[in-house]
Amino acid sequence: MNQRVAFQLRKRAFYLLLGGMLCLTMPTTAAQAQTKEIEIILDCSRSMLDSVEGGKKLDVAKASVISVLNQIPAGVAVGLRVFSSTPVTGNVNESCKDSLLLVPVQTAGRQALITKIMSIEAHGATPIGYSLQEAAKDFSPAEEVQKTIILVSDGAETCGMDPVAVVQELRSKGIIILIHAIGFDVDDQAAQQLKTLAETAGGTYYSAGSAIQLEEVVSKAAQATVSGFTGRAQPKDMNLAAPENGGAVVLASDPKLIQMINEGHLGKHVYVESGSEIVVHFRDKKVMELSKVAVPIFQTLEKNIRRFEILVSVESPTAGFTSAGTFETQNAAFIADPYQEFVLEPVKARYMKLKALSFWNEGRWGYLYAMKVFGKEASDDGPQPGGTAPAGRTESAGSGPGTYTAQKIEKLKPTGPTNLALADNGGKVVAGSKPEMDILVDGKDNKYVLCTQGNEVIIGFKDNQLAELTKVAVPILKTQADNLRTFEIQISRDSPAIGFVSVGTFETQNLAFLENPYQEFTFDPARGRYLKLIVKSGYGSGTWAQLYEIRVFGELLTE
Repeated sequence: MNQRVAFQLRKRAFYLLLGGMLCLTMPTTAAQAQTKEIEIILDCSRSMLDSVEGGKKLDVAKASVISVLNQIPAGVAVGLRVFSSTPVTGNVNESCKDSLLLVPVQTAGRQALITKIMSIEAHGATPIGYSLQEAAKDFSPAEEVQKTIILVSDGAETCGMDPVAVVQELRSKGIIILIHAIGFDVDDQAAQQLKTLAETAGGTYYSAGSAIQLEEVVSKAAQATVSGFTGRAQPKDMNLAAPENGGAVVLASDPKLIQMINEGHLGKHVYVESGSEIVVHFRDKKVMELSKVAVPIFQTLEKNIRRFEILVSVESPTAGFTSAGTFETQNAAFIADPYQEFVLEPVKARYMKLKALSFWNEGRWGYLYAMKVFGKEASDDGPQPGGTAPAGRTESAGSGPGTYTAQKIEKLKPTGPTNLALADNGGKVVAGSKPEMDILVDGKDNKYVLCTQGNEVIIGFKDNQLAELTKVAVPILKTQADNLRTFEIQISRDSPAIGFVSVGTFETQNLAFLENPYQEFTFDPARGRYLKLIVKSGYGSGTWAQLYEIRVFGELLTE
């Protein structure tokens, strides 16, 4: 896909974006909210309909401004003024007084700001001087307020005023406004005027000639203005989740989600249900101090991820998780980098979980693409200071008498007791609620038996020998409603018809361990010739559950 085509897709995204709040990812202090005000002045003169690398100038400018707005802390007051956005009915000089404050300088109303930006059009001349005069009235009168204008223009003043003289006059009256001027595909004359304007106003001049360059310089201008500006991931930032940096997916709702940390799959999506999860660990399973995460939005789609939660644990991939925050994406593609960043309060984690909460279509299903995790190795290999888990919501594994849940799940080790249920080891299905249940011991997990509550299967061991049993294992291949949730294990020394005694009721975790999908459930050693598994529930609202391969571990005994 060439750059022009890519931008056209992104451009359409902005016009399709009808709702949704900006994801404001950086906490702000009261001081920031009281002392910083920014007004963006956007050139909407007729020349902004010309094209540059990446699309029409006006469309590129809109996209860049929206992208950078997403990175400015919520407590910073921001407004929008445009000039020459009104259609010209007669002489183009009519537009020399066409400078409109579309959104007042305020901390609220970011969504209104985006909506206004998307709707503006280009028509007339370039009244920069007049716009600066009017903009001076838009800020708070208090002297302690830091006032900043970010001016984006593709040309010099065309209405006879001298913008530099306007700034000098304002300063003589004690009105001090910092101005960062951005020349977008300008000639030498315009560049010189904008540069002098910025220097006179104590700001910086930036130059851009393409879509990518414009977003970069608008971002730099905002960064120079705002303390706490999130910005983009810099090359020095290490993506801790990347395999080349030691990151790995431990478990996931769908094995396909492993592509989320693999740059080779960038742009490809996995279609998942809300509630789907992916858990990663970092190099050598060390504890890291996490600072931010990033997820990409490549174009506006109703099925894009909207809200997600980040949870962390220093204990294990299945227990001890606490919430590090819930975040919302902006359903639009940034030009320079499709990744949208979300800042975390520094938090320690050996394992990090991303949980999909909702999608922009408000439905249950949508797209996950990729994920980056940024931070550094923690100073110590333990939990948060004070020996407690990070503040936030704790995920309970849930347990009760005779019930083992996710907290008790272990990944199957390659060594240990023999799988006595396997047909190749002499195991066999003696009886069952369904005639096809013999596939449950054939050593393959590519077929299942659809069971309902109360269905059972009875497994015998080699030559009906007595065995000492210690654990069972069942696979969860991906998150789905029909997965087996709870089941009971009973053991009999006597016969497949009588003498069964319960050794426990167990609950799976509706997630797939990627290294090995089998989830193990351990019980106190029990002796028997027959093992019965009784289906109690699935994960759906109904009573159905898919039963795949069953593994039974222990040792045969010589009587």
